Amino acid sequence: MCIVDDRGLTICLDRPATRIIALYGAFNEILADLGLEHTLVARTQADELPKSITALPVIGTHMRPNPELIIGLQPDLVLQRASRAQALDPVRTLETNGISVAVFEMANFAQLCSAMQRIGVLTNTTAQAQTKVDSINTALDAL
Repeated sequence: MCIVDDRGLTICLDRPATRIIALYGAFNEILADLGLEHTLVARTQADELPKSITALPVIGTHMRPNPELIIGLQPDLVLQRASRAQALDPVRTLETNGISVAVFEMANFAQLCSAMQRIGVLTNTTAQAQTKVDSINTALDAL
């Protein structure tokens, strides 16, 4: 299963991701919406939603995650938002150490929906992701 992230890099996994670390809070909520809350193995310091993740280990902040802690948790996928160039510095460290990292921009609804669909591919939840995207688009059309 492969996707192209918003850096233009192809991210391929041999099997659906089951150990995920999100370095941006919205990804936790996307995963929960897809029924994948149980795949989260850590959180950043500020992340408190969904409530169930507050018991997870903290791996630093969104902008300054601790790569050593992340590597030690052995995720099969890390998600990061392409918000600032410095947020990608730890991404390079993770990738150098064999961790798959998908980076998405989510500045508007189209980008959010695209990220959700690609996360669906990487987690083998494409149908659930498409249902959520369709729901978002229906709500936007209604406005």
